[in-house]
Amino acid sequence: MSPARFFEVVRSAVNDGFEEAIAQHERRPTPSKLAELRATEVLRQGPLH
Repeated sequence: MSPARFFEVVRSAVNDGFEEAIAQHERRPTPSKLAELRATEVLRQGPLH
């Protein structure tokens, strides 16, 4: 597996994890949800692009 393909697979898995975390969070709203979603977006864009 090439390094590029490896990072693509890892990034996809990480994004899936974030999406699941966000979905769970939306089912359990908290006052800080918006701030956490914003932070998650920043993390999602991260160093791998």
